[in-house]
This record gives sequence, C-alpha cells and structure tokens, in this order.
Amino acid sequence: MGACTCLALAEEGHQVHWYAPEEPPRRSDGAQARAYALSPETVSLLESLGVWSRIAEKARAVGAMEIYPRAAEMGYARLKAEEVSSDYLAQILGHAELLAACEDQLRGVARITRDPRFPADIRVGSHETPAQLIFAGPLEKGAPSVGQEQLFFDLVVAADGAGSFLRRRSGILWGRRDYGQTALVMAFESATPHGGVACQWFGEDRILALLPLVHDRQLSMVYSLPHTEADEWVASGPQEIARRVTTDSGYRWGNLSALSRPVTSPLAMTVVERPSLGRLLLLGDAAHTVHPLAGYGLNLGMQDLFALRQTLKGLPADNAEWGHAGSPPTASAIPKRLQSLAGQRAWAVRRVQWGLDSLWRAMRLEGPGMPLARQIGIHCIDALPMLRRWLIAQALGRVTP
Repeated sequence: MGACTCLALAEEGHQVHWYAPEEPPRRSDGAQARAYALSPETVSLLESLGVWSRIAEKARAVGAMEIYPRAAEMGYARLKAEEVSSDYLAQILGHAELLAACEDQLRGVARITRDPRFPADIRVGSHETPAQLIFAGPLEKGAPSVGQEQLFFDLVVAADGAGSFLRRRSGILWGRRDYGQTALVMAFESATPHGGVACQWFGEDRILALLPLVHDRQLSMVYSLPHTEADEWVASGPQEIARRVTTDSGYRWGNLSALSRPVTSPLAMTVVERPSLGRLLLLGDAAHTVHPLAGYGLNLGMQDLFALRQTLKGLPADNAEWGHAGSPPTASAIPKRLQSLAGQRAWAVRRVQWGLDSLWRAMRLEGPGMPLARQIGIHCIDALPMLRRWLIAQALGRVTP
C-alpha cells in the first residue's frame, strides 16, 4: 500500500517522501507462500500505476469459485465470472511477486525520495499548520547525532499496517475484535490441475480456502483455525499439514504435497473512529482489517487509494521545498478534503467489515435446524441466477454506496 500510494501521488505531480526500508531479496514473513485475490478494480489501478505489466504473466485468473458448507453437509454453490460478463472473478498473485513489481516500478521515479528511517512521532497539523514528522538523530548519513529533526508536510499518509505506529501516536481512537483464530498460510502442489477454480470450505470453527496459482498444479492455502489448533498443525510439519488439508478439502484436487513451510498470523477486525485527522490519512490495514474469508483486505485498501486520488485531483502539485526543516507550508484545503474522503469511505468500509463479520458468525451457528438452513442457503445460491450475480458483484466490488 505504501509503494502504490507513492506511485499514485507522484503521478499526480506531487513530491513524495517515502519512509520505508528497501525490501530484502527474500522476506522471513512468508511472503513467498502468501497470495492475494485481486479484484478487477484493483488490477485496473495497478495497470494505471505501471505495476501490472510487470507481473501479469505471474498471476492466475479465477474463472469460478466453489463454496462448500460443513464437510458432513451436502451440496455446494458455484460462482462463475461469465455470469456477470467478466473475464475473471479475481487474479491470484503471490505477495512476493507484487512486492517485487512495486519495488521495480518505484526505481527511477524522480518525484519519489526514499528514506529507510521511520518517524519517532507525528503532529497531525490542521488547516493552518502543516503536519510534522519528528525523527530522532541526523538527517544525513554519517553525521553526528543532533537530537530531533522536524520535517513539515502538507499531507502524511500512514500505510504502516495493522499495528500502525502513526495511528497510535496521532490520537485517533481505534479498536480490535479478536476472532480467536490464526490464519495458516502455505503453498501446495496438487495431484490434479485446478483449472483456475478457487474453493472454500466453511467448518464450525474453521474456514479453508485453496486458491489457484499460475502453475496449474499449485495452490495457495489460507486456513483459519483456532489458535491452539493452528499451533498444533504447525508443530506437525508441512507434509502432515498437506495430508490433513487433503482430507479437509474432500480430495477436491487429489493428494496435496507441501511446497512451503507454514506461516501464521492472528486474525482480528480493526476499526477506527475516523481514518483522517488534520493532515494525516490512514490507508489500508492502518485504517481497517477484515477477516480473510473473502479476500477483501488488500482490495479494500486499494479502494481507499482510488478514493484518495479522486479527492486530491485539482489540487496544485506541492512545493519542492516541503519536507525539509524550515518554513512550513501555508494554509491548505487538504484537511477539509480528507474529511470529505473519510465520510465517503466510512459506509463502504463498515459495510464490508460488518458484512464479513456477520457471515463469519452465521457460519458458526449451531442449534436445531442450522445444518438444514445452511444447505437450503447453498442450494438457493446454486439455483437462483439473480442471487449468484448479486454475490459475484459484491465480490468484485461493483456494488458501491
């Protein structure tokens, strides 16, 4: 999100200062195993930034998705891209490939200055005063320590993830709902070709998703499991996990074999009182996180970025001297525009967050008649074209407030 934001703002003619270290050749957080399900709108945005052309051949288009209820319950629903005249439901792309493409696109962009440091504090500013980023130590490499340095900016975008430091320091109120689950991420090789079909299974306390990768016998898995069970699975080793997933997926793709080691991440929904304050804007996971059951996380952040581009259109490009110690910028219309942006995005974000939360809770319900109710729901989706088209449109992000 940080890289794409820099590209988008530089494209609009702004001088951008990006505070982020260079990406290592190989990350230790499982980037090679993790995959994104990119919506058509996200792909279009990446195309406009010049990123997609670098990775298009590494992505796999999803032509259909199969949704299964509990293993003991009969039936499944199949959603097809062709039902809404779309070429695909999503493009599945590895996290590492997307990172590398963003890094390559950023190199040589004259309007972007990269700095490996990270701010020690922030002053969000107002209509009359600039935002300030405060750094410990010198501005230039090799210089002796001179205490704190203050830099002034017309706009600060915090795309520093779910644990956002800038969000905490800004004073924006936020909260988190713990799902009591851990996302277990791995890559597998399948016995049979996947044909570009994604599958998802809902259990009482778990959700399994297998996503097709560019190779026709390779899949990326996201398995939401209770914390203690996820720990036990990791301890059992990659091949034992592959055996269990083969069983839990009903041998949909035959026997699976592990291509990577498991990577885990706790699952929670992060909500904020407001995504902007003064001249600070929270973007992506810094502003919201959701359960991964629908692959909405990155897509929701890209919708934020698209809205930001529209909001800033018509503003003059910023002064080349901003971002240095000295005289701060003059009064700006940006705080007011950020307030408008926050209002526009609030309903869209809340709808996705609470919609996914409600679905997660509904699939966990137990009691008399619940298995029958789930089967009826699955059969209705499979039998009613209008309902399927509505669900597909939601998944594609085409239904907007």
